[in-house]
Amino acid sequence: MPSVLVAGEVENGALAPVTGELLAAARKVTAGERPMLALLAAQASGLGGAGLAAGVARVYLLEHASLDHGGAGVFDAPVAALEKLIRATEPEIVLFGRTDFGANVAPRVAVRLGVSVASDCIGLAVDPASRRLTVTRPVYGGNVLAGFEFGPRNPQIAVLRPKVFDPGEPAPAAHGEVVAFDVSDAVEEPVARLVETVPEEPAGVRLEDAEVVVAGGR
Repeated sequence: MPSVLVAGEVENGALAPVTGELLAAARKVTAGERPMLALLAAQASGLGGAGLAAGVARVYLLEHASLDHGGAGVFDAPVAALEKLIRATEPEIVLFGRTDFGANVAPRVAVRLGVSVASDCIGLAVDPASRRLTVTRPVYGGNVLAGFEFGPRNPQIAVLRPKVFDPGEPAPAAHGEVVAFDVSDAVEEPVARLVETVPEEPAGVRLEDAEVVVAGGR
């Protein structure tokens, strides 16, 4: 089965929920084989154990002061860092979440690598013979589901819709590896810098976490 790299996300020093969903999707297309995980942060050294506990074969820690994206809307550094990692590791498939981070970074990484990207994917399947990824995406305003198969060039980059893949309870990796991947020569001084993040405390259940949503109108 093809090798898969998950572009994980970090929130408040821990793995973001979308990372677990991406890893579940990765295990689906690798027939249970453990994927690779990339974690980007200003302080990434303490995240290796959490990555291995999520059941991956190898965790790449990309640490740089400019990688504390945290919803800043400034993604030059993550794009450059992931481009270097992907060129070095040559995964056949790269998975992002359809978050502010993934929706901005994935297309830019794809352009730099000269490959295709599929957005808002809700289904994944791999042909074992060709090792080509087929994604399912809603089209025509969500009225039709269509399948798209990637061409021959790697990596095949897919951006997955959140809350589609159940993260479940992955078995921790028995023999995983944590690799500190140096991106200092790839990441340049950003033109804009995150000054402060002010978290907004929800009054109740967050809309994206609600099991039932009731809306009214005319």
